[in-house]
Amino acid sequence: MGFTVIRLPNDRLKFPADAPATRAESAALFLIVWLGFCQAMAGPPILNYLEPAGVQAGTTVEVTVAGTLEPGPIQLRFNDERLTAEPTSKKGIFTVRAAPNTPPGLYFCRAISSEGISNLRPFLVGSFPEISEPQGNDLPATAPVISLPTVVNGKLEKAGDVDCYKVMLKRGQTLVAALEANRRLKSPIDAILQLTTPSGFVLTQNHDRDGLDPRLEWTAAEDGEVVVRVFAFPAIPDSAIRFSGGNDCIYRLTLTTGGYAEHPWPLAVNRHRPVPVALIGPNIPRNFPPIQLPLPLSESESRQLIVAPGVANPVTVAVESIPCLTADALPPDLTPPFLISGQFDKPGQTISIPFHGKKGIRYSIATESRTLGYPATLMIHLVDSQGNTLTRLEPSRVDADPATVLTPKNDGQFLLQVRELFNAAGRSFVFRIRITQAEPDFEITSSTDRIVVPIGKTANATLTLTTLNNFNSEIQVVAENLPEAVTMTVGAVTKKGATWTIPLQFQAKQPVAAAPFRIAVYTLTDPKRKRYVTVKNDELEQQFHELWIVALASRPAPPSPSPKS
Repeated sequence: MGFTVIRLPNDRLKFPADAPATRAESAALFLIVWLGFCQAMAGPPILNYLEPAGVQAGTTVEVTVAGTLEPGPIQLRFNDERLTAEPTSKKGIFTVRAAPNTPPGLYFCRAISSEGISNLRPFLVGSFPEISEPQGNDLPATAPVISLPTVVNGKLEKAGDVDCYKVMLKRGQTLVAALEANRRLKSPIDAILQLTTPSGFVLTQNHDRDGLDPRLEWTAAEDGEVVVRVFAFPAIPDSAIRFSGGNDCIYRLTLTTGGYAEHPWPLAVNRHRPVPVALIGPNIPRNFPPIQLPLPLSESESRQLIVAPGVANPVTVAVESIPCLTADALPPDLTPPFLISGQFDKPGQTISIPFHGKKGIRYSIATESRTLGYPATLMIHLVDSQGNTLTRLEPSRVDADPATVLTPKNDGQFLLQVRELFNAAGRSFVFRIRITQAEPDFEITSSTDRIVVPIGKTANATLTLTTLNNFNSEIQVVAENLPEAVTMTVGAVTKKGATWTIPLQFQAKQPVAAAPFRIAVYTLTDPKRKRYVTVKNDELEQQFHELWIVALASRPAPPSPSPKS
């Protein structure tokens, strides 16, 4: 952004005592320049965090919005119509309501002003009663008693801060304490959970169970009180040797002796023949009834949310069009395409997947565990029917999963062996293996995740399509759920090797409230092959299929100063 520097002659900066008009004239000129500069510097709002960062479905809560919110007024919009926000009489505070039918899970909101659309911030909806962090909870001896189950919305508000919560347990009850902070809320802390006696003796603790967020389970040997203690280090280590805290160090602490779902089983189902899905996690008994997914499952959705009464959190199961199997029940004549769910239940375990490959067919072999949020670090070993090693791979990064391709020189049997790199095992060490024929395909991304259309003018965006496996079909670009008053025009495609560039233009006839929409790309030769435009959000470390659009009335240009007579 550029601006003009106005330099005044030195004699105009003198304020002689007998020249009050000169002083007033200079002050007025300075005010005009300053106001013009502030107007030029105005931009869309910026959201830093929401406090509290969630709400129970079917209830309302007052939420403080922190960030750059000038010039106002500000609206708060969520990516689901079941979440609404109304401004209160207090600046930066909104009443947020989650309708009773709002599914538990992660949502996102933006602030909207006359200057545009803010960045995304996360917001969670839960199924348990929620409270705000009580005061005077720094020590185990003064910790407030929390009834179960409860979600506590808290904040480590200053350096060295420690929060304590007391719970009553019966003999044989298993307490689950799960803290949400860095992984999904992007709170800048690396938190630790401890379970102590009221006098402060540490019974157990956890650090980095779910990314940088802790979660612990503990079974009481006798009736009594225990204290859950929360403290943190900075998510990005620094030279300070102290516990971290600050206004943005928010968290949500779930405390329950009921079920807590870690993952579904299996991890994926076929959309045409889905099997019942079990929930796996602490305090979920083996005889807990599996969930039968509703039919039909949409062709456009790649996952299904599963919510069970009495279970603290929802999980998602992948929905696929290819056969979905489990590693402990494989048929003898397995031929791609297929997807397999597996689990390491014994340390050092090797899981073998035999399959038949055809000469000249290029197969894609992809694994998933770390990228799904599970802790297994996968290593794969691919051999042919003679026992010859074709490839042996480990992940390239700690948060990545290995993948490879296979093009058999002859028809035959192949064996894919999967191991946990560090010989770890357990209930949550699960993974998916997908082997499919590598067909021509594409990925498509957008240059922006928000589009501001001035009334009577044009807003531009660019799509980048990356071809895979020699894709070269004609495509069609369509906007889904675009507001009626907005039109999208698709420009000519520019092809340069494996990268295609697609310009878009947006126009609006009247103001339109900010709303999410999607852009779908079809192939004309195969209309069922549809891909949604993806936007990578580095701040939240996620990818989204939703873009946001708003149409605003153009602000009038500031009046030009009158010429001197």
